[in-house]
Amino acid sequence: MSLPTEHDLHDPDHLIYAGLLGFAAIAVIELSDTTAWSEGLQVAFVAFALAIPLLVVGWVEAQTRSVSGSQAMFGWRARAGWLGSLLVFVGLLAVLWHFAAALAIGFVVLSAILFLLSRLR
Repeated sequence: MSLPTEHDLHDPDHLIYAGLLGFAAIAVIELSDTTAWSEGLQVAFVAFALAIPLLVVGWVEAQTRSVSGSQAMFGWRARAGWLGSLLVFVGLLAVLWHFAAALAIGFVVLSAILFLLSRLR
């Protein structure tokens, strides 16, 4: 097994999973101090808490790919990371819904537009 190269250390998947993992962990910590639970905050708390182990699996998957030099995604582990990312999206959507439905709707619409634009290449 060789040491990771400079490119491997800056692989976007590593950064994405690490960033989402940190965000989800901080969200769970902050939400655990909440005393007034709305439905939106409850959904957000559960989504962020469930995302943490899935994002860890996704990060390990990205690390395995970069160290092995393979670009192949390894089945369920790749899907686990994707599902963790989706749960962070749902958690953020629920927090925005807690504050104002218009914020949440704007977030979904803008996210959909940006997703479609990213697929056009």
